[in-house]
Amino acid sequence: MELAHEIIHHERNWAYRDLRLQAAFRRIEQGYGEVDETEQADFSERLLNLVEGIIRKGGDLTSLSTTAEISQLIHARPIRELNDAITAYLNTGKRDVWLLFDNLDKGWAVQAAHDEEILLLRALLEATRKLQRQFESRGVELFSIVFIRDDIYQHLILEPAERGKETAALLDWNDADLFKDIIGRRIAQSSGTERPFDELWATFFAPHVHGEDSFQFILSRTLMRPREVLRFVGGCISTAINHRHDKVSESDILQAERAYSAEALVDISLEMRDVKSQYDNVPYAFIGCSAVLSPNEVEAQLRDAGIQEADLPEVIDLLVWFGVLGIYISEDDERYSYQFEHDPRRMTAGLRAYAYCIHPAFRSALGCSN
Repeated sequence: MELAHEIIHHERNWAYRDLRLQAAFRRIEQGYGEVDETEQADFSERLLNLVEGIIRKGGDLTSLSTTAEISQLIHARPIRELNDAITAYLNTGKRDVWLLFDNLDKGWAVQAAHDEEILLLRALLEATRKLQRQFESRGVELFSIVFIRDDIYQHLILEPAERGKETAALLDWNDADLFKDIIGRRIAQSSGTERPFDELWATFFAPHVHGEDSFQFILSRTLMRPREVLRFVGGCISTAINHRHDKVSESDILQAERAYSAEALVDISLEMRDVKSQYDNVPYAFIGCSAVLSPNEVEAQLRDAGIQEADLPEVIDLLVWFGVLGIYISEDDERYSYQFEHDPRRMTAGLRAYAYCIHPAFRSALGCSN
C-alpha cells in the first residue's frame, strides 16, 4: 500500500508523460481506491490509522490461522490486483525498488532492548525477505535496508535463527579521510574546481585554529556524524559571508563553533529525551564545570542537578553512550563511544583508573574551562 501511495502521489506527472506507463498507473489508482484525508497525512499518521483500524476490526476475533485472514484484517481492499498493477508499472519502466527503514529504534532503551522490540525487528526483516521473493518472482528487483543501532543489532544476532540471514554493514565514520572526501566533493562541485582536498581546503579556509589544523579542529568538535560536520562547515562559510570575508578566517571558525555548540547541545538533549524523557536536561548539569572531571566530580554535578543516588550509574552510562562524556586518559587520549562502536566496556578495558571529559562539541555551549 505504501509503494502504491508513493507512486500515486509522486509520479503522476511523470507517468502521464509516458504513454507506456499510463495504463499501468491507472490500474494502480483503481486498486488503491479513493484517496481520503488520512491518505494525505504523513507516514506515521497513516500507520497509526492502520493500527487503529486493525484494532477495531480485530476486536471480535478469537484467532487468526491463515495468511489470507491476516491480509483481510490489514487491507481494506483486495491486495492481489494492486500487487499485479504495481509490478506491471515497475516492469514497464524497468525500475528497481529500494525500501529504507530508519529511526525504528529512536526511543528504544540503550544497551537494554526489550524482547518485544527485537520481535518487531525480526518480523520486519522476515516481511522484507518475503516481499523481496514476491517481487523477484515477477521480474522486479527489490532491495531493503534497515538502519539500527549497533547495540540493537547485537541483541538481534543473539538469536541463533537470525545469524547469517542478513548482510550487515557497519556505518563507521571514525575515519577523517571519509569526511575529507564528503567535504571535498561539495567544495569541488560548488566551485567547479577538481583538486586534492588539502589544496581545496587551503583555498577557502584558514589553515590553522589556535595552532591546530583547521579541518581537524572542526572534526574534533563534532560527534563524527556527516550532518554535523556539514552543519559546522556551513556555519563557518555563512559567518565568513556575513563578515564579507573572501576566505573563512580563524575568527569565523571560532564564532561558528559557538553557534554550532549551542545547537549540538540542544540536539543531544533531545536524543536523550527520546530514550529517557526524565534525563533530557542532564547535559546542562555541567554548565561552568571543568572540561576534565573525576568520577566523584561527575557524580556531584549530577546530584546538584537533582539526579537521585540510585540513578547515577544509569545516567553516567547514558552520557558516555551518547558521547556527552568521554574517558580521559591524557590530553592526547580522550575516548568517546563512537570510536568504540558505542561499547563502554571497550573504552575502559585495561584501565585501573580514569577521569571523565566533556566532549569538545559541548564545551563552548556549557562554558567549560580547559
